[in-house]
Amino acid sequence: GLFVGPADLSIALSDDGRLDIEGDRLKSALERIVAATEAAGKIPGIYAPTPDHARHYAALGFRYVCVSSDIGVVKDGARRLAEESRG
Repeated sequence: GLFVGPADLSIALSDDGRLDIEGDRLKSALERIVAATEAAGKIPGIYAPTPDHARHYAALGFRYVCVSSDIGVVKDGARRLAEESRG
């Protein structure tokens, strides 16, 4: 397979080193990556910072989508537990 970091890729594709994970350049590159990966008989994978991004990347054809990060999951879980404990 092939695993893509969209933030790093968007920075590499930019003219000024700026992060743009919503930009047209990244979307076009991701579409080409999915097509090339599938043509090679491999599985396209990607990191998604949010569930909305995960759904978007899945719609583009990514079959392996990692949502959030380990620290993000721990922080979200801790926040939810604290909120629920306060009632």
